Amino acid sequence: MTDSLRHTIETHWRGWCDALDQDGQWIQIHLPLPETTPLRWLQTHPHMQAFYWSSRDGHTEVAGIGAADVLSADSHRALLAALRQAKQRLSTSSLPVHYYGGARFAPSVAPAPEWADFGTGHFVAPRFAFRRDKDQHLFVFQALLQPSTAEGLARQKDTLLQEVDAFSWDAHPESYLQATANDPLQALERVEVPEQDGWETQLQHALKSFEESALQKIVLARRLALRFQTPVSPTQLLHALKKRAEGTYSFLFQIDTKNTFLGATPELLFRRHGQIVESEALAGTRSRGKTPEEDEALGRELLETEKEVHEHQIVLEVLTEHFAELCHTYKVETQLALRKLRHIQHLLSTIHGEIKEDVDDFTILQTLHPTPAVGGRPRGQALELIQQLEPFDRGWYAAPVGWFGADAAEFVVGIRSALVQGKQVSLYAGAGIVPGSDPTHEWVETEKKLTPFVELFS
Repeated sequence: MTDSLRHTIETHWRGWCDALDQDGQWIQIHLPLPETTPLRWLQTHPHMQAFYWSSRDGHTEVAGIGAADVLSADSHRALLAALRQAKQRLSTSSLPVHYYGGARFAPSVAPAPEWADFGTGHFVAPRFAFRRDKDQHLFVFQALLQPSTAEGLARQKDTLLQEVDAFSWDAHPESYLQATANDPLQALERVEVPEQDGWETQLQHALKSFEESALQKIVLARRLALRFQTPVSPTQLLHALKKRAEGTYSFLFQIDTKNTFLGATPELLFRRHGQIVESEALAGTRSRGKTPEEDEALGRELLETEKEVHEHQIVLEVLTEHFAELCHTYKVETQLALRKLRHIQHLLSTIHGEIKEDVDDFTILQTLHPTPAVGGRPRGQALELIQQLEPFDRGWYAAPVGWFGADAAEFVVGIRSALVQGKQVSLYAGAGIVPGSDPTHEWVETEKKLTPFVELFS
């Protein structure tokens, strides 16, 4: 593989350089791979930056290592400028280059120390990528060549060849990941933020706000911090989580050797292909039943419970308003269906539309995020109250994570997620609060949402 890459770079280098313009040029080399597991490569490669992405149906997996280009910033405005500049460069290339990453839930709020290294947002186009589309396995090497002098171009070439030579093509067998993923981790310490008493106090404050203001809904979250004797492997953790979270998007973003955000979320923020965009409202929750009969009864109860339906309708109404703003035409396709996951089930509605010509992916992001499913309604009032009540920084939790390219994009809501930092894993879960919500019931709901993770720890 190394020889093939070196030969291709040497053969095509002059042609690539001759085609360079002032904005630079993307190059890609595609090579077929034997059947392999993308997570296996992430587990064994020492690069500082890595990511993993899996579609909800499991047909597509992408693992990326290293960085051909990085977009990061310490302010929301600077991040948007960098994203739009990168998107403009992609629009002039015929290559399928994608950036993967995410941004803070509240970009205007300064990050707490545990989230400081993530900045306002962080997106990377990987140097090496492994993509599986059903039974097709493809290796991708890519680089963004910058215009320079002959000497500068020679240095760029030397750097690329050095990275190719240093890349490790070896990996542990799949049985290694399987075995380590099945070994339960022993948590030495468990810290709830807030504890249940504090949670109930927060919810009482929120319930009082419904009576005294125009607030209709707020989503409050909690953090469960677990500390272990040895560092936790993010890839092993995600590998184990995926087996307990069927029907979800799986993601992992390692921005350096000390900070990884990962999860398995059921919630799509938006998917765009060309001018067509789709999204979904996912709100309202019940447990899964232990028998088919109990499961059907719980689903029927969810569909008929006024509080749950009201919470869901708030999300759908706001989503419909946003689509009216973003699109020429739109349509609610599915309304009040059930999405059944392993431990819980949700109310689901879907919507799609044709976006206006002046709308780009980042306009869609700013318009849709945060939805009432993770923020509240009215948005501004809910976000202000979240900042007052929650005693921790959400960071990337419940924030948009995903990917974008020239002709398509896909972002999900970063819930059912964890921040892995050495020996500590911080888990996050939230609940939608509306008038009439019961604090104890909402605490139990967050416990159910944490279950896929907690099952991994003994």
